[in-house]
Amino acid sequence: MVEVRVTRQFPHPRERVFDVYTDHWGWSRWAGVPMKITREGVDDRRGVGLVRVIPGGYHEEVTRFEPHSEMRYRLFKGLGIAEHEGIVTFEEADGGTRVEWVVRIRPSIPLTGALLRLGLGAAFSRVLRLLEAELGR
Repeated sequence: MVEVRVTRQFPHPRERVFDVYTDHWGWSRWAGVPMKITREGVDDRRGVGLVRVIPGGYHEEVTRFEPHSEMRYRLFKGLGIAEHEGIVTFEEADGGTRVEWVVRIRPSIPLTGALLRLGLGAAFSRVLRLLEAELGR
C-alpha cells in the first residue's frame, strides 16, 4: 500500500471550506477537473452513494459523508489501481480550517507506488491551492 497525505490550512470557516470542496459539480470551474456525476448521493446529493467520473475514466464513489467534518470515497474503476480509498477531513484550527487529504492506494502495476505517491501528492496539493483561491473570491 502507498499512502499520500496532503494538508493545508485555510483562513475560512470549516462549513464553507467543506461545502465548496464537496460541490462536485463546481470542480470543473474552480479546479479545472472535469467531473461527470453519474449518480447523486442518497440522503444528500453530494454524499454517500454519489458516483463521479474523473479524467482518465476513473470512477469514484462517496462512501462516508459527515457534513463539515469528513468525506470518504473509493475508486472502483480505473487503470493502474487495484485499491484506493480517500479520506478528507475538515477540522477547525487557528481561526480557520485545516484540511487533510489522505489516500491509500494499492497499485495494480508493480513498482509504480513511488510514481503514484509523487503524482497524486502534487495533484492534491494543486487542488487545495485552487480551493483556497476559490474561497478567496
